[in-house]
Amino acid sequence: MELYNQMNYTSDISYLNNVFIYELDIQKANINVLYTMGLLDDATYEFLEKSERMVRQVYVGKLQKDKKYVNALKMGISEAKKKLFEANDIKDYEVLSIKNDAVFIINRIPSNTEFDRIKFIPKNVYTGFYKVLNYEFYYYYNNITKEERLDIKGMGDIAIEKHKNFFIDFLKDLFYTIQCAGIEVALRLMKDFYLQYINLKLPVNYYRKFDPVSDYHFKTKTIIGTGFSIYEAGEDQKQALDISMNLRILLELQKILNDMYFNKYR
Repeated sequence: MELYNQMNYTSDISYLNNVFIYELDIQKANINVLYTMGLLDDATYEFLEKSERMVRQVYVGKLQKDKKYVNALKMGISEAKKKLFEANDIKDYEVLSIKNDAVFIINRIPSNTEFDRIKFIPKNVYTGFYKVLNYEFYYYYNNITKEERLDIKGMGDIAIEKHKNFFIDFLKDLFYTIQCAGIEVALRLMKDFYLQYINLKLPVNYYRKFDPVSDYHFKTKTIIGTGFSIYEAGEDQKQALDISMNLRILLELQKILNDMYFNKYR
């Protein structure tokens, strides 16, 4: 299957560092695709085009109760991506990932991005990428402006919010160190953090399970099964927590760091 037909694709690349990854999205994809497909009249399109995003989302959401609109959106988005790929001769190896109407391209900004009502616009740029278990970490740091950003695919916003100032801060520190200080310093940072983590020396917030729910998981056996989860936990409960999920993430990151190191010196 051609990549432009994919709705959720990620290449087999495990990591990228000190590159530019450009995310391009279809501007107001839902209404522009439906209008192009002839499923919105001029008056409705003009009203929605001037409306706030939530108004458009709700309106199109109601339309999608009819499978005709669902199929049209899917077909129209695929056709739009096909035009983008063909007009810019985008190769498979240049595509890091595809998320519905968004395309992440490595080290190149396509020059042909407008096809009648369909316009691909730059949304984000990243300088690093790390694929760990079911998560994708897209990292950006600008040495001049000091702007930093970490976007995570595979977890919802509510779950991500629970890890801010704790596990996510560590991830930012690690990715910053890889990009700006080098792999040797990053390996030392990982070693220090790992030892603190497994010896339960960190604040309890670091032991919140890094998953789409992001509660604390206790390893105590219960009548109905092994372990249970709660929203909050205290510092005195760390010994009872199941920390294996976050530990798996750390070990996978360690593998990536080892690979970077060996590739540098082989």
